[in-house]
Amino acid sequence: MQEIVYKNIDKELQITFNADYQNVNKVVKNILGYIETNLIPVSAFDIGVTLHELLVNAVRHGSASDNTKIVHVVVGTESGRLYIKVQDEGLGFDLEKKLCNEKSNVLEPHGMGLNIIKSLGFSLSYNRINNEICVSKELSN
Repeated sequence: MQEIVYKNIDKELQITFNADYQNVNKVVKNILGYIETNLIPVSAFDIGVTLHELLVNAVRHGSASDNTKIVHVVVGTESGRLYIKVQDEGLGFDLEKKLCNEKSNVLEPHGMGLNIIKSLGFSLSYNRINNEICVSKELSN
């Protein structure tokens, strides 16, 4: 399998990549290009930070930095919102517990990613069955 596979299907960008930190920056760059090309009105900074946090978490925690594992990303728009879905091969986590725990770790160099994403105006949800986190944000006008 190739390291990164891109598919543009039904107004969605679908990406599959080996869980490797080097792939994270490539995927973020390509998604930002997709958003710019499709004139999706959203802050490139907000998307860049959010994607980086989600994908690094998928590689580090979900895939235990095992580059034989796969990460899936879907980016699209629906009903005036941008959505990003990230799925990995990990065991999953408790989103609410993570958000609560992260609030107490402000002096640590890690553990703040999901709260940063939330502070950028994204809604977060987690599907335990598919081990998939979904973030969405209302599009700018």
